[in-house]
Amino acid sequence: MLRFLSVFAAVFVLCCGMAFADRSPVVNAVYTLENSNQFNSGTLYIIKMDNVVVFELSNMKGSESEEESVDDRFCGSGLVERTPSGIRMAKCFVDETREMTIKWHSDHKKVSVFHKGSFKVNPDGVYLREDYGVSWTEGLAQAFLEALPSAATSLNKINRPYRVELGTDKVRNGKFYPVKVIHETDGETIAEFLLSVDMKRIKAYRIVDSKPVLIYGDSKK
Repeated sequence: MLRFLSVFAAVFVLCCGMAFADRSPVVNAVYTLENSNQFNSGTLYIIKMDNVVVFELSNMKGSESEEESVDDRFCGSGLVERTPSGIRMAKCFVDETREMTIKWHSDHKKVSVFHKGSFKVNPDGVYLREDYGVSWTEGLAQAFLEALPSAATSLNKINRPYRVELGTDKVRNGKFYPVKVIHETDGETIAEFLLSVDMKRIKAYRIVDSKPVLIYGDSKK
């Protein structure tokens, strides 16, 4: 009886620990720059891929004294790490000279952004999580595909420069968006993909010989 109670207590503690464990704040979401206004704004899109995040950030900077504004849009990816204090952060690479660090707040409602390198608009600041869900953009689709193994996508330095075209019309019974990657120099299509409309359970297919081949996600879902 004593042994049974000991085992029961151990299981109970384990279950409680799982129930009250800290949920990761790293989720697919949209964030907007805190205190945004008509002269200073920013929108951050984030997608989580296991322990990797991909993002697209667009910023605008203007002033009352100048009629023109400066816009900056870029994307990248990085590994999510957990600091000794339990804060999650990701050092993301935009290119060889520019970095952006995303740090999630413990309240799960905010992120802080810090940068290294030269950007048209300073992206640093606190971004607030919005209630509406994230959706695909061409920049986000590019960052997502580039975070996958190049053997599955054919997106590499050899094929640069290329552009990503995201179709606006849904296909496959409205469950996917078509994506084309086109070489900038000769206009040839490098690869075609399907990205799921459902952003909570993302699936990605590459079209090979007119047939979809799963390259990311669970085929059973």
